[in-house]
Amino acid sequence: MAGRAARLQYPRRPPHRSHARRLPRHPQHRIDRPSRTALLAALQEPQPPLHQPGARRPQTPQRSTVTLDHLTRQYSERLGVLTAAQLQAALDRFDLGELLDATSASGGVNGQNVVLTSTSGQYILRGLPLYDWQLAKERFFAELIHERTDVPVPLPYLIEESPDLFGWSYAIMPRLPGLPLADPAVRNNLDESERLAIAGALGRTLAALHEITWPEWGEYYLATNTITPIETSFRDWTLARVEREIDDCVSLPVLTPADLLWCRELVQQNADSLDIPVQPTLVHHDYKEGNVVVQQTGDSWDVSGLFDLVECYFGDPEEDFVRCVSGYQQERSDSPLSKAFLHAYSDIKPLRPNYRERFAIYMLRDCLLIWAFGHRDGRNWFRASQSFRAFAEPHVLSDPFP
Repeated sequence: MAGRAARLQYPRRPPHRSHARRLPRHPQHRIDRPSRTALLAALQEPQPPLHQPGARRPQTPQRSTVTLDHLTRQYSERLGVLTAAQLQAALDRFDLGELLDATSASGGVNGQNVVLTSTSGQYILRGLPLYDWQLAKERFFAELIHERTDVPVPLPYLIEESPDLFGWSYAIMPRLPGLPLADPAVRNNLDESERLAIAGALGRTLAALHEITWPEWGEYYLATNTITPIETSFRDWTLARVEREIDDCVSLPVLTPADLLWCRELVQQNADSLDIPVQPTLVHHDYKEGNVVVQQTGDSWDVSGLFDLVECYFGDPEEDFVRCVSGYQQERSDSPLSKAFLHAYSDIKPLRPNYRERFAIYMLRDCLLIWAFGHRDGRNWFRASQSFRAFAEPHVLSDPFP
C-alpha cells in the first residue's frame, strides 16, 4: 500500500533514557574520593577467598524464567511439553523481551499455537508446521494482504527454520487485539444484535480481502516463494479438486454407492455455472468466526485481526462463503447470521450470475473435505450410522443468500 515500507521489520524498543536528574554542582553535593595512597593500601590488605566453606555464595541476577517453572507443561497434544527455558529462548531469538506467561491458544483443530506474554507484548508462537511450506506461505499471504488492503493481519511474521530449539521450526507473530470468536464463551456472551453486527463486519472484511487479485488461478509454491499458475480452465481445475475429495473419501472408505451417485449428479447439474467469467481472487478458504478477532467501537463492530492463512490460493472469491455459512448453520439451520454476512458482502461486491449453483459445488467440496478429515486418525466426528448425504445435503442445498 502507498506510504507503507516495502521491507517489514519488527519495531524495536527505543533506547533507554535515564530520567534521573543531575545533581547541581554545589559544595554540599561533592563526594570525597579516597586518595591514591589509601587505595593502594586497601588493595594490599589480605583478601578473603572467593568462596569459603559454609559461606553464602554471592547471588547473580536471575531471569524471570527461573520462577516460571509452572510454564513447563504440555500446551497441546501436537506440540507436547514445552519448557519455560525453551519459550524464553524463542523470544530471545527475535529480541522480544522476557517471558511472563504462556497459555494454550483457544480454537483450532491442530494445536499449533501458544500465546506468549512478555515484557514487550503478547505474541503467538506457531510450531510444528503441518507442511514444509506452511510458515513461508502464511508469511507470503500476510505480507500480501498488508500491502494491498487494510485488513489487519499478524505482522511481522518471524520464522525460525532451525529445529535446534524445539525439534521443529516455528514462527512468532504479534497477537492481534480483540475478542477471539473461536472461544465459545466469548460467542455465548454476545447477544443476537451483536452477533448480527459481527456477521456484517465479517462480510465487509471479506469484501476488502477480495480486492486482491492475480493474473491467473494458482497456488503458493515454496521453491519460488510466489504463486504458480494452474495450467487449465477454472472449471476443469474446480471439478478436479472436487473429484480429488471424492477419491479421498472413497479410499477411507466413508462414501456409500448412494452417496457417490448423489455427489456426481449434483456436480453434473451445476457444473455449467463454473463457466461464468471471474477474475482470479485471493481465497482464504478457512474464512470464519474462528479465524478472526473483533473489536467494538461505539455501536460498531469491526474485524481487528485475520489469521490462519495456510489454505490461501487464487480462485473464485465465492469459495470463501462456505466456511462462514456452514458455521452459522451448525448453530441454527435458519440462522439470520448467514444472510447478514452475505448481505454486507454483496452490498460491496455484487454476486455474479448463477451464484447459487456455484455455492452448491463449493459447499459439496468442503463437506467432502470435512467428512474425510472427521473420519481420519480416529477422530470419529460423525455417527457410524450417518451417511455423507445426510450430513452434507442440508448445507449444500441451503439458500443463505439475502
